[in-house]
Amino acid sequence: MSKARQLQNLLDMGGRDRMLHFYLEVALFSSLNPRGDKGETLISNYNIKDIAKSSLAIAKKDLKKFKKEAGDILNRYDAGNVGHDFWLTRVGSGGESWFDSYDQVKGDGFTLTRIAKKFTDLTPYIGDDNKVHFE
Repeated sequence: MSKARQLQNLLDMGGRDRMLHFYLEVALFSSLNPRGDKGETLISNYNIKDIAKSSLAIAKKDLKKFKKEAGDILNRYDAGNVGHDFWLTRVGSGGESWFDSYDQVKGDGFTLTRIAKKFTDLTPYIGDDNKVHFE
């Protein structure tokens, strides 16, 4: 599948699936590949289909909990952006991302950051099964 088609598939996703997809994509994009060249990220050699089922279950559970706590705030924003920013904030990489595109008058950026920081940091790694796992 071409990169353009992959991007279109992402844009066509709605709701939680879109949030999950972007959350997982940025996890791969922002994490170094311990088996790759220096500075190479996981997305260079792995994609969402390479994420272990147990780690996918963790992602779904955490997103469900995040959505529940954030409530109606999330209705005002693109689900993909929220998934992206949730990952970066929970792992301490780019915590300011909420403040660029979220309504500061209502305090949404601060609220979403506070919620995201309640989640523990996750580190993706490659298991013996050659799947991406979160620990």
